[in-house]
Amino acid sequence: MAYDWTSSTIFDGTYDITEGQSLYAIDSNNLFIVFNDWTTYGLCFSKSSNGGTTWSTPVTIDANYGYIYTDRAIWVSSNGQTIYITYVADWDGDIQFAKSTDGGSSFSANSIDTTNFADAQYHSMSVYGTDGQYIYVAYTCLTAIGFNDDAIRLTYSENYGSTWTTKFVRNTIVGPNNDIQVVALNANTIYIVAGSVPSLPGSDWGLSFSKTTDKGDNWTHTVVDDINTYGVGWDQSMYVKDLNTIYISYSKPQMAPTILYLAKSTDGGSSFAISTIDDAYTPGVEGGFWFSSIGSPDNGSTIIISYYHQTLSELKVAYSTDSTNWTKEIVDTTNYCGEWTSLVCLTNYIFIIHDTEGGGVCGHCMRLTKAAISSLPISSILMYKFRPVVLK
Repeated sequence: MAYDWTSSTIFDGTYDITEGQSLYAIDSNNLFIVFNDWTTYGLCFSKSSNGGTTWSTPVTIDANYGYIYTDRAIWVSSNGQTIYITYVADWDGDIQFAKSTDGGSSFSANSIDTTNFADAQYHSMSVYGTDGQYIYVAYTCLTAIGFNDDAIRLTYSENYGSTWTTKFVRNTIVGPNNDIQVVALNANTIYIVAGSVPSLPGSDWGLSFSKTTDKGDNWTHTVVDDINTYGVGWDQSMYVKDLNTIYISYSKPQMAPTILYLAKSTDGGSSFAISTIDDAYTPGVEGGFWFSSIGSPDNGSTIIISYYHQTLSELKVAYSTDSTNWTKEIVDTTNYCGEWTSLVCLTNYIFIIHDTEGGGVCGHCMRLTKAAISSLPISSILMYKFRPVVLK
């Protein structure tokens, strides 16, 4: 393989981890994770100061947190002292914001949207600015109209999480929604990508892209892909190069298998071109490709994606310099691994964390897979993570 990957299991089965985690890195040594232990400890935080070789004893942020909702996001300041974590409260569906100012030794948490019928499901966080002043959280939720009528909201803070403002993004009657991601390009310009299940061909919903340039007062919406009635836009991830150039990786069920696609826009999200990243499978065998994370280390010259190959229960990586021709590699095959990938790339290292589903000591564990960029071909110099996205 072109990549010199090494993998290890985090916590050796002490924590029963499943259904999502998020990774952040401020350099090749200092890594930070938020994850859910769904049997004993609840929502937890841990960090490493040696590139993931060892990890601190996890700090419980929310002991009452359940495992039903799958998204949790993390951002860390450049000095490693200020940490933001967002998640969905399992008991009432409110969006929760946890903050630490002592490097993760302790956290304070509070609800940032308690709107009637908030009932948040999927969410994403983006932080604008290096000091963390501007925080944006987009999420899918139920509305007062009815259980099957879902909506997207944006909640943001301009004072480091002290106070929050909520804006309505859009409504849909074809839900429920499936996954969401937000990217703040500046204090006023915010991009959101979201999917729904099922999508309706010919409707204005499916995998959708929403854009505001006035901090959520007005939105434009673009259908990225709506040609599949079994759900389109699963496990999507968005990388924004600049105001005009946008990349979205996503899964689209085709009964068997689920294919991994790339949508690319060069006009600020007004239109998207669709291409296939990975569709290799055994005919007649259900499976496919899920849980993608996308980014770039070099301002869009190289695009890289980590994702799960369900049929073979392995973690894969695809990378391209033209977003058309993809080099695909198997990264980790241990213990039915590869779900819920979270990918970070610095100038000198790539890090991926992901779930396992195998038996033995670690039935539901978290794996760390990493590679030094210096060991890769020049054409493979890689990327940055997708949840949350910080643009300077």
